[in-house]
Amino acid sequence: MNSESLERIISDYKKDFQRISSEEVYKWEAIQWFQEHWDINAEDFSDMLINSFAKAENLLTARNYFPKGMLIDFSIYFPEAVRLMFHDLFNESKDVVERVDTFITKSQDLLDKYGEETWKQHYQTANSISTYLIFRYPDKYYLYKPQKFKKMAEKIDYPERPKRGKTESIRGYFAMCEEIRSYVIQDEELCRMSQERLG
Repeated sequence: MNSESLERIISDYKKDFQRISSEEVYKWEAIQWFQEHWDINAEDFSDMLINSFAKAENLLTARNYFPKGMLIDFSIYFPEAVRLMFHDLFNESKDVVERVDTFITKSQDLLDKYGEETWKQHYQTANSISTYLIFRYPDKYYLYKPQKFKKMAEKIDYPERPKRGKTESIRGYFAMCEEIRSYVIQDEELCRMSQERLG
């Protein structure tokens, strides 16, 4: 990894920190909301899930991309199946790629079995599932976007690149983010700015 390139990126980030922070702070607010409302054992699982992801709109809904909407529909019709999917996804004793693949497979099973005519696709991808993971474990995971992975890897000469349609790419992405984080936490100024932003 090219540490000089990374240092330049961090420097540019700090110069534009106020603008970036104002545009990105909603993500931390959405995570905090989730943390305060998530209860895997809730009696009304669907209602709890809807409430927990209430502030995640921008992260889980976009033009032609509706993972949150599909997750809610699945939870309304099949709450216990979705509850079990999250039990498995949040089980840290299992490999993360295995958990992501299982979540996708189970989503496809629900789509195939119960609703292809109503639901055309489930939208549960490595991107959306990484969002669920970071909401549950914000100190461990990162929001996965293949294009951002590719661009950042190119900028800092990171050896791995995303492989189209391959969920195992998240492993390389998380590893890259961890390396970047090890640099960032050494920057006392940026750490202070970040803490002040979050209050």
